[in-house]
Amino acid sequence: MTFNSNDIIDFFDKINNAGVEYVLLRNIGNELPYNFKANKDIDILVRAKDKVKFYKFMKHAGWTKILHPEDASVDLIYLYAMDRFNFFTKKGINIDICYQLSCRSTNRDEWLPLDQFINDSVWANRKKHNAFPWYEMSFEDELVHLVTRCVFDKKIFANNYNLRILELLQRVDQKKVIERFNKVFFKFTNVLLTLLEDRDFENIRKRYLEFIEY
Repeated sequence: MTFNSNDIIDFFDKINNAGVEYVLLRNIGNELPYNFKANKDIDILVRAKDKVKFYKFMKHAGWTKILHPEDASVDLIYLYAMDRFNFFTKKGINIDICYQLSCRSTNRDEWLPLDQFINDSVWANRKKHNAFPWYEMSFEDELVHLVTRCVFDKKIFANNYNLRILELLQRVDQKKVIERFNKVFFKFTNVLLTLLEDRDFENIRKRYLEFIEY
């Protein structure tokens, strides 16, 4: 089952008109808006300063706020004053909201925001999709987001992510990517880039966890 693409496009048209700053976090496989399946969530990053405005928009637009799936975990911890995730639903469509680009720690799986430089870059460099009404990240910020998600959150590089990562590697400014990776992976950055360019996805997390040259 796929959702009505008009409902998805309508959501983005209305949030644009509400003046809420946001970006669509992921559209792996270009499923949105025409091939979005019922078991998926639409993942959106909303600027933290717009949280109240966003809440008012969602309530007025008929979305219902429900318990976020992450909140079912008794071990869920947010570090560094990170905003909690939110979850909204309407007509069976689920919207998963975060307010900072973040990742899990390698300690106890706590959630923590990525470096402020990266989070600021999202808003300074966001852009409108050339065919659909949503905003998205720059190629550099999207690449960092997908790689950190695979390393820290999913703990695996799935094929659909790999395809998008490879596409982004052909389109990014490498200096800007290195600048961002350095904020997360530090001295592992050069190794990481080599592994990505060699398409050696299956060894990235292992090599990162074993890396000791800090």
